[in-house]
Amino acid sequence: MVILNMKSSISILIPAWNEEKIILRTCKFLRNLSLPFQYREIIFIAGGTDKTYEICRDINLENFNKILILRQNPGDFKSGALIKGMQKAKGDIITIIDADTLVAPNFMIEVTKALRKYDVVNCNYIPMIKKGFWYDYYNINKLIWSRKPDNLLSLFGASTISLNRAVVEEIGIDNFFTNRSTAGVDHYMGVVLGKNKKIIGFVRNSRVITPRPGCLNDFKKDQSRWFTAFFQIHQDEKRMIFITFILSCLLLIPFTVLLYNLKKIKNITLNNKLKIRSYFILFFTEYFMNLLRFKAILEIFLRRVKNLVYFKGARY
Repeated sequence: MVILNMKSSISILIPAWNEEKIILRTCKFLRNLSLPFQYREIIFIAGGTDKTYEICRDINLENFNKILILRQNPGDFKSGALIKGMQKAKGDIITIIDADTLVAPNFMIEVTKALRKYDVVNCNYIPMIKKGFWYDYYNINKLIWSRKPDNLLSLFGASTISLNRAVVEEIGIDNFFTNRSTAGVDHYMGVVLGKNKKIIGFVRNSRVITPRPGCLNDFKKDQSRWFTAFFQIHQDEKRMIFITFILSCLLLIPFTVLLYNLKKIKNITLNNKLKIRSYFILFFTEYFMNLLRFKAILEIFLRRVKNLVYFKGARY
C-alpha cells in the first residue's frame, strides 16, 4: 500500500449533469478546502440540457493549481463521465465528489490520512434533510457501516469516494464501471474493490453534507431506482439473484426482519432508549425496502418469462 504525505498530489472529480442550480453552491465549499498538497487539480465533467457546462467553464477556485472542464455527453452517464475524469487525472489521490455534496474544510486532509491505511475510503456524512425519522435512519445506518467499513454496503449511496492511484492503475479504469445502468455506480465500485481484495475505510474526523430522500414517497422512488439498477448490473449473476430472491422471501415475514435488525443494531454504542427507537426505525425501513426489492425481482422475472414466450412463438 502506498504511504502518502502532504506532498502528495490530488485530483478531485465532480460529475455534474443538469446541476446549474447547485454547482456554484458546491464550489463555495470547495473554495474553503484546506489543500496543503504539492499539486491540486479539480476536474468537472459537466453536461446536460441546462447551462451546467457553461457555468463550470467560468468557475474560479484559487486553492487549486489546475481546473479542467470536460464535457459530459448524454450517452456517457455517470460511469462514462468518471472514466473521462480518471483518464485525465494526475493525482496520487483520486477523489470523486457528487455535484450536490458539500465538503468540510478538512475533508481532503482527513481523506489523505485515511488512505495511509486503506485502499479506498468513504466519508462520514450528514443527510441534507430536516431532523426526524429519515434523518435518524441514515445516521443509524452510518453507525452500522462505520463499525465494519470493509462491508461493500459502506459505499452504497456514497457521496464521496477516494482512492489511491495505485489501486486505480492495478484494477484498470474501465473495470471500475458498468454501462448497464445509470445508477449504482458506487455499489459497482464497491463490488469491484471487494473482488480485488481491497480494504475499504471510513473517514470519521470530517463530514460532508449530502441530499437524501426526506419523505416516504421520495424514499420509495430512490430505492425503486436503485434496486432496478442493482438487478441490471448483476443480471448475469444467477446465483446472486437467486440468493437475493430467497432472502427477500424470508424478509417478507415481519419476525425475520425483527431478528435480522437485532443483529445489526446490538453492537451500536447507544443508550437503551435510543437503541429501542433505532431498532423500530430500522424494522420499518428494512421491511419497506424489502417489499421494493421483491417487487423489482418479480418484475425482472415476469419480463424474462414474457421474452421467453415471445421468442418461443417467433417464426423465422
